[in-house]
Amino acid sequence: MQKSDKNTWVFIEAFISSRYAHKMARLYPIRMGKPEVPMRIANYAMGASKPRVIFYLQCFMLACDRILRSGRLPKIPKGSKWGPESYNVLFTTGPDVISEVFENTPDETTLVIPRKHMRHKGTGKWREQSDLAFA
Repeated sequence: MQKSDKNTWVFIEAFISSRYAHKMARLYPIRMGKPEVPMRIANYAMGASKPRVIFYLQCFMLACDRILRSGRLPKIPKGSKWGPESYNVLFTTGPDVISEVFENTPDETTLVIPRKHMRHKGTGKWREQSDLAFA
Protein backbone atom coordinates (compact mmCIF):
# COMPACT_ATOMS: atom_id res chain seq x y z
CA MET A 1 0.00 0.00 0.00
CA GLN A 2 1.33 3.42 -0.96
CA LYS A 3 1.95 5.91 1.84
CA SER A 4 -0.32 8.96 1.73
CA ASP A 5 0.35 12.53 2.84
CA LYS A 6 -3.33 12.86 3.80
CA ASN A 7 -3.94 13.29 7.52
CA THR A 8 -7.75 13.20 7.56
CA TRP A 9 -10.17 11.02 5.66
CA VAL A 10 -13.89 11.10 4.99
CA PHE A 11 -16.36 8.90 3.11
CA ILE A 12 -18.90 10.06 0.56
CA GLU A 13 -22.38 9.08 1.75
CA ALA A 14 -24.39 10.32 -1.24
CA PHE A 15 -24.70 12.93 -3.94
CA ILE A 16 -27.66 15.28 -3.45
CA SER A 17 -29.58 16.57 -6.45
CA SER A 18 -30.06 20.32 -6.76
CA ARG A 19 -33.82 19.79 -6.71
CA TYR A 20 -33.69 17.87 -3.42
CA ALA A 21 -31.22 20.35 -1.87
CA HIS A 22 -33.49 23.30 -2.64
CA LYS A 23 -36.61 21.44 -1.49
CA MET A 24 -35.02 20.83 1.93
CA ALA A 25 -34.12 24.53 2.11
CA ARG A 26 -37.77 25.47 1.57
CA LEU A 27 -39.28 22.78 3.77
CA TYR A 28 -37.14 23.05 6.92
CA PRO A 29 -36.84 26.45 8.64
CA ILE A 30 -33.66 25.34 10.42
CA ARG A 31 -31.85 25.58 7.05
CA MET A 32 -32.73 29.29 6.86
CA GLY A 33 -33.25 28.97 3.11
CA LYS A 34 -29.79 27.54 2.44
CA PRO A 35 -29.77 24.39 0.25
CA GLU A 36 -27.84 21.26 1.21
CA VAL A 37 -24.40 20.90 -0.37
CA PRO A 38 -24.22 18.49 -3.35
CA MET A 39 -21.82 15.94 -1.83
CA ARG A 40 -22.98 14.48 1.50
CA ILE A 41 -20.09 13.34 3.67
CA ALA A 42 -20.76 10.56 6.18
CA ASN A 43 -20.59 11.56 9.83
CA TYR A 44 -20.25 7.95 10.99
CA ALA A 45 -17.05 7.04 9.11
CA MET A 46 -14.15 9.44 9.24
CA GLY A 47 -10.75 9.69 10.82
CA ALA A 48 -7.48 11.46 11.35
CA SER A 49 -3.88 10.32 11.61
CA LYS A 50 -2.86 13.09 14.02
CA PRO A 51 -4.48 14.98 16.91
CA ARG A 52 -6.11 18.42 16.74
CA VAL A 53 -7.03 18.39 13.07
CA ILE A 54 -8.50 21.79 12.13
CA PHE A 55 -11.17 20.20 9.92
CA TYR A 56 -12.77 18.42 12.88
CA LEU A 57 -12.50 21.51 15.08
CA GLN A 58 -14.43 23.43 12.41
CA CYS A 59 -17.06 20.65 12.34
CA PHE A 60 -17.41 20.83 16.11
CA MET A 61 -17.74 24.63 16.05
CA LEU A 62 -20.41 24.53 13.32
CA ALA A 63 -22.35 21.83 15.21
CA CYS A 64 -22.26 23.93 18.39
CA ASP A 65 -23.48 27.00 16.52
CA ARG A 66 -26.33 25.06 14.92
CA ILE A 67 -27.39 23.45 18.19
CA LEU A 68 -27.58 26.83 19.90
CA ARG A 69 -29.48 28.36 16.96
CA SER A 70 -31.93 25.43 16.66
CA GLY A 71 -33.72 26.28 19.90
CA ARG A 72 -34.91 29.60 18.46
CA LEU A 73 -36.59 28.36 15.27
CA PRO A 74 -40.26 27.80 14.36
CA LYS A 75 -41.90 24.36 14.21
CA ILE A 76 -41.62 22.19 11.11
CA PRO A 77 -44.70 22.44 8.86
CA LYS A 78 -47.09 19.52 8.38
CA GLY A 79 -46.31 17.31 5.39
CA SER A 80 -42.58 17.13 6.11
CA LYS A 81 -40.92 13.77 5.48
CA TRP A 82 -39.39 13.83 8.97
CA GLY A 83 -40.47 15.67 12.05
CA PRO A 84 -38.42 18.49 13.49
CA GLU A 85 -36.50 16.15 15.78
CA SER A 86 -35.17 14.00 12.93
CA TYR A 87 -34.21 16.70 10.46
CA ASN A 88 -32.81 18.92 13.21
CA VAL A 89 -30.49 16.07 14.21
CA LEU A 90 -29.31 15.65 10.61
CA PHE A 91 -28.74 19.38 10.31
CA THR A 92 -27.20 20.18 13.71
CA THR A 93 -24.93 17.20 14.34
CA GLY A 94 -25.30 14.85 11.39
CA PRO A 95 -23.80 14.57 7.92
CA ASP A 96 -24.90 18.09 6.96
CA VAL A 97 -22.31 19.56 9.35
CA ILE A 98 -19.42 17.49 7.99
CA SER A 99 -20.55 18.07 4.40
CA GLU A 100 -20.81 21.83 4.74
CA VAL A 101 -17.42 22.19 6.41
CA PHE A 102 -15.87 19.97 3.74
CA GLU A 103 -17.53 21.94 0.93
CA ASN A 104 -16.47 25.32 2.31
CA THR A 105 -12.99 24.48 3.55
CA PRO A 106 -10.73 23.25 0.76
CA ASP A 107 -8.07 21.09 2.33
CA GLU A 108 -5.49 19.18 0.34
CA THR A 109 -4.76 17.00 3.36
CA THR A 110 -8.20 15.34 3.33
CA LEU A 111 -8.61 12.02 1.55
CA VAL A 112 -12.12 11.48 0.13
CA ILE A 113 -13.11 7.82 -0.10
CA PRO A 114 -15.92 6.83 -2.51
CA ARG A 115 -19.10 5.21 -1.16
CA LYS A 116 -18.31 1.89 -2.84
CA HIS A 117 -15.56 1.25 -0.26
CA MET A 118 -17.92 1.10 2.72
CA ARG A 119 -21.36 -0.10 3.70
CA HIS A 120 -23.51 1.49 6.38
CA LYS A 121 -25.96 -1.00 7.85
CA GLY A 122 -27.81 1.20 10.35
CA THR A 123 -29.52 3.71 8.07
CA GLY A 124 -32.60 5.24 9.62
CA LYS A 125 -32.85 2.98 12.67
CA TRP A 126 -32.63 5.81 15.20
CA ARG A 127 -35.65 7.51 13.61
CA GLU A 128 -37.84 4.47 14.20
CA GLN A 129 -37.06 4.35 17.92
CA SER A 130 -39.42 7.18 18.81
CA ASP A 131 -40.27 5.61 22.16
CA LEU A 132 -36.81 6.59 23.44
CA ALA A 133 -36.84 9.79 25.42
CA PHE A 134 -33.87 11.87 26.51
CA ALA A 135 -34.04 14.39 29.33
